Amino acid sequence: MIDKEAYAARASNASPLELLRINFELTILNLREADAALEMNDANNFKARAENAREYLNLLISSLDMSFDISRELLRVYIFINGQILKAEASKDATPLREAADMLGKLLDSYRAITDTENAENQVIPAAQLVYAGLTYKDGKLSEYIEEDTDRGFKA
Repeated sequence: MIDKEAYAARASNASPLELLRINFELTILNLREADAALEMNDANNFKARAENAREYLNLLISSLDMSFDISRELLRVYIFINGQILKAEASKDATPLREAADMLGKLLDSYRAITDTENAENQVIPAAQLVYAGLTYKDGKLSEYIEEDTDRGFKA
């Protein structure tokens, strides 16, 4: 199951490249969940996960800046991956989903290398509160610490 709250917290502190990384992760997670649903003959969950994967893939496509040559190459890869998802839906075979997740995993590794060196000051929401997860555990769950800042750039 995808932890939506954790991804929401990450997105609030994310730079534009980190948001791309999150979209890659969510696409891959949905592909893997679609694969698992197909293996368990859960047609409804398979269809929902495959649709979610395509939606996240569409976000990746819309983020491309076509003025760069690499964007055209990435578009080809994304279109191929979309075709793999459709192929899996039509054939009820998980192999294309696994191939798509593999390809996206390799691209994600590249984005990780970029985002790990990126400056954290490029947040999409610069006035957002900082969220630290995993500092402590409470009732067997990760607890989060939110750094309070009364002046987050908003003036009345």
